[in-house]
Amino acid sequence: MKISRRELLKKIVTTSSSLPFLLNMPSLGAQESPIKRLITTYSPNGTTPSEYFPSGSETDFQFKRILKPLEAFKENLLVFKGVNIIRRGPGGEHPLGTGQLWTASQLLPAAANAEGVGDVGWASGPSIDQVVANHIGNSTPFRSLEYGIACGDVSEVRTRVIYRGNANYIEPEQDPFAAFERLFGKNSPFAGGASSQRNARAASVLDTVTRDFQYAKRFLSAQDRNLLDTHTDFVREIEKRLEAAAPAACEIPSLGQRVEPQDPANMPVLFDLFTDILVAAFACGLTHVGSLQWTRSGGTTYPFLNVQAHHNAAHEPYNTPGNEKCIRVNTWFNEKLAYLLNALKNQPDPSGQGSLLDNTLVVSGNELGEGNNHSHNNVPFLLGGNLGGHFRTGRYLDYSGEGNRGYSHARLLVSIQQAFGVQSDSFGDYSEGPLPRLT
Repeated sequence: MKISRRELLKKIVTTSSSLPFLLNMPSLGAQESPIKRLITTYSPNGTTPSEYFPSGSETDFQFKRILKPLEAFKENLLVFKGVNIIRRGPGGEHPLGTGQLWTASQLLPAAANAEGVGDVGWASGPSIDQVVANHIGNSTPFRSLEYGIACGDVSEVRTRVIYRGNANYIEPEQDPFAAFERLFGKNSPFAGGASSQRNARAASVLDTVTRDFQYAKRFLSAQDRNLLDTHTDFVREIEKRLEAAAPAACEIPSLGQRVEPQDPANMPVLFDLFTDILVAAFACGLTHVGSLQWTRSGGTTYPFLNVQAHHNAAHEPYNTPGNEKCIRVNTWFNEKLAYLLNALKNQPDPSGQGSLLDNTLVVSGNELGEGNNHSHNNVPFLLGGNLGGHFRTGRYLDYSGEGNRGYSHARLLVSIQQAFGVQSDSFGDYSEGPLPRLT
């Protein structure tokens, strides 16, 4: 039994929340080729080279401590050495690294009476995710999604990494409850005031969406029906975990009693919730582009790791107890990156071809190479996912003996934009073409 997508749209009148996902179903005439997606992740304070960069050759390499959590995804990764953020224009090491990481654009002088560091202001160009979103994001309900964990209040360039354009940073959403409400509508159990929250909890956020799904299933193939069931279970599980993460808000409906996004002790649950919400948004067809800002330049405390000052630890000499704490934080970041990759791997692609990981590019970056000397050389960049076979993964590419002790990271950003169909050899302030040997 077949039905046109236009007819389905007319018949489903209860909610629009189900439509982006349903209209990607191959059984309903959606385009069958997979959609390409992009996620960027940011972490601060550099790394410890001796415990980060692999040993071995390009295709036969071994992970050390910091990358060890990613062992299960080795064949899905491209690990780099010799990709450098070039110092150009005003600003100290932390501002330059943070502002230029995804923009490759010089920082502006600080505006009059603006908070900041010395004479430095915001970045002068768009970030890579926004360049890609301009190209592929206009057909989705949300052009892009920006999430942040423990980023703090905006004050100056070290606190924000995503830009629409010249001095135009994008504020990341730091509350997963607000993010969930924005994506899945007014029926969220955390929407509205106390009275509406009590009423909403009587019926799940997915009740009306599920009715639409049940109606649509009669027109779907067996494969699409299984995909729909998996998606429904996935979003419902997020809802349950949101409720579990804020028991006080469930018992005493008050926005002030939600999980505090800026409390470092809540970071583990915030990391996982934002990851799952972003993956659900991809599966629903709500967006194709997202960013995850993992804390801010200088970092914060990590009480669950027994690390009270990440920034101070990053300045400690190697092979000292202080630097051991920095290694601990960076290893934990890669545990969270593994969680993200696994969530993408476990979610079927709406096209019916592979998983979301097969058709998503995850780009992990840092503001510095080495924290204890503020170097911008050998920044620990990493790509996860081959984007439908575009990149040749399962490799460790050491460029440190090529070019000028490596290549500008703008070349990596060029490679990324070209993978999404932006055919330009320039990015930010640089016109050097892509990195070699990625495809």
